[in-house]
Amino acid sequence: MEPETTGQGQEQSAQNPDPKPETKSDTKPDTAPKPDAPALTAEDVSGMITAALSQLQTEQTEAQKLENMTGQERAEYERDSYKKQLDDLKKQVETARMQRTARNMLAEKGIHLPDELLPSIVTAEADTTKQNVEQFSTLFERAVEDAVKQRLKGEPPKRGKSGGTLTKADIMKEKDPLKQQKMIQEHMDLF
Repeated sequence: MEPETTGQGQEQSAQNPDPKPETKSDTKPDTAPKPDAPALTAEDVSGMITAALSQLQTEQTEAQKLENMTGQERAEYERDSYKKQLDDLKKQVETARMQRTARNMLAEKGIHLPDELLPSIVTAEADTTKQNVEQFSTLFERAVEDAVKQRLKGEPPKRGKSGGTLTKADIMKEKDPLKQQKMIQEHMDLF
């Protein structure tokens, strides 16, 4: 068995002097433009390049700092770095907790807020967040009441004569026979 596979490998190398294993990158990429992808402008591209270069420079200066530090300085620097990361994570957890509490407070009042609006109400302090939730719920309820009143505002539908209810005598006084028949059909309870 091995001699056959070796022979095939030799045949392949003879036919293709630079054999490469086929990968997905070797296949023809999909060149059709995606309709949802936004077109990039020259400003967007230059902004991306500038951001990438500044990040690279930051990483290089960070590496140079670490190289020039002594063992104790490096340990202190790493400790400070970890402490900063820990503080950031604590802030994120606390913000998520505050958002959950604010969402529950609003839900108790029948208000369901989308995720995009919640950060505008939530702050780092619980008292401020509570005040913001109360103010928002008051304003929201007032806006809903105003919208309902606006929709209900208008004239009620008119029926029959504007002077009151229609009587059998009023129907019989109608000279147009088609209108009279229609009025009789609408007011069968009078006959």
